[in-house]
Amino acid sequence: MFVIMSFVKKIQLFQRYLRFACFALLPLLAGCASHAVLIVKHNDHENIPYQAKCISKKINKQTIADALKKHIVDIDKQGQFSPIKFSINCPPDTLLEEAQAKEIEQLVEHIVSNLETENFQELLIYIHGGLVTREAGIESAVELTHAVLGEKNNVYPVSIVWRSGGWESYIDQLFNVRNGKVDQPLAIATSPFKLGSDLGRGFMDTPYAGGLEAHRLFLSLRNQLNDCLDVNGNNKETVICPEPQDFSALDKASDVLDTARYLLMTPVRIGTAPFVNGLGRSGYENMIRRTREAFLRDTYLPSEIDGHKGAVYLFFEELQKRITAQKPNVTITLIGHSMGTMLVNEIIRQFPDLPYKHVVFMGAAVSIRDFQNVVVPRLSNQETFRFYNLSLLPVAETREMNDSFNAIPSGSLLEWIDDMLTSPPALADRTLGKWANTRDVMLIFPEEARKNMTIRVFGERKGQPQEHGQFNDIKRCFWRESFWTARDGLEWDEHYKKCSDFLEKNLF
Repeated sequence: MFVIMSFVKKIQLFQRYLRFACFALLPLLAGCASHAVLIVKHNDHENIPYQAKCISKKINKQTIADALKKHIVDIDKQGQFSPIKFSINCPPDTLLEEAQAKEIEQLVEHIVSNLETENFQELLIYIHGGLVTREAGIESAVELTHAVLGEKNNVYPVSIVWRSGGWESYIDQLFNVRNGKVDQPLAIATSPFKLGSDLGRGFMDTPYAGGLEAHRLFLSLRNQLNDCLDVNGNNKETVICPEPQDFSALDKASDVLDTARYLLMTPVRIGTAPFVNGLGRSGYENMIRRTREAFLRDTYLPSEIDGHKGAVYLFFEELQKRITAQKPNVTITLIGHSMGTMLVNEIIRQFPDLPYKHVVFMGAAVSIRDFQNVVVPRLSNQETFRFYNLSLLPVAETREMNDSFNAIPSGSLLEWIDDMLTSPPALADRTLGKWANTRDVMLIFPEEARKNMTIRVFGERKGQPQEHGQFNDIKRCFWRESFWTARDGLEWDEHYKKCSDFLEKNLF
């Protein structure tokens, strides 16, 4: 018994040291984000409220309180609804302590009653992607709520916030989960071996990771990566391409310096690749698990009525029931970014009869196969909603740097998913959000489906996203239809000017 207790204590000490090391490295791997409206702090323990602080004079504490109480569905790492307790500090106002509805049914009832009393005609539901901390998810959800309601166009916004932080996901996978199921005693006991296995796999793949870096550099120097339409000439009514660009990594002094820095830091990126490849793969597996726990949980209390049902499933189940009975004329716009498209895809699969108007995938991490199995049949058989798939040019996907020092592997998150974090057995198992992938499979989608699709590929025009994480930047008004459909030139310039003017007046 003494030996067992001693071993457990050593494991617990190892766990604390690893957590410290991981969070010490977090600024390098995640960078830092600035939020112009508010800052949220949260200690992820029971009964500890969020602390929201205003840093914009154009938003007040009541606005934040309303957003937290009426417009955000917060989900914990086990897929359960996590009611928000919060205090707000908007100088010179004093702290205001409030709480969200305790049950998801109460929150849905509150949403539907607001749809009725305020005469909202459309429900806009947004789901963020992976590598987003809980605090950042709440911050962006409050910003989106304030912006959409500020337009006064009868649209009611709801944001679904799920736990997708990178290190958080890996730590959970290491110390709590084994083979898709929560088993903390087994996970803690085997955590040193799991860590060694992850790192060993990463180091064994170092030559391969170096080859990928060299390949991305080679591709980034080629103008062919700017091509939008493929050689077969996709339907121009379906695909919105950017203006032709004569890009080269060596055509300007700034490009020469960036390329030189890229080359000089290549050995460092190869050195950090084992950590991204090894630890990142397990962290990504846990993030996928969390998208699925939102619908079907593997842990629950025997006393729970709904058993294994996850919070997203419960939310849409209740929403479908309430809308059908109380607000039959409302329409729904679903917007998913990155891994959030995995949740949107599953929502459409399990709740196909909801009144969808628009379904928008931004930098979609969902696979082409999953999209083809779920969304394409709906697009082929009816005309009640339109689908939008938003992508970057391949050159932007390839050249994206993930930290200010160029010290970790290059490429967007979708590049990482296709090349390092997974091993797609076929083209259809690669990500839908990369234009280089979608371009090659467009013609396998039935013509009836393509008639209801818009593929938007962004270039380098001012205000357009240049990186994977910029799709959901509030400053681009990504919830507006013009963001999905405006062609380069006067259409796009008009969208961006109207967006900038509106946000300057109402948010920043």
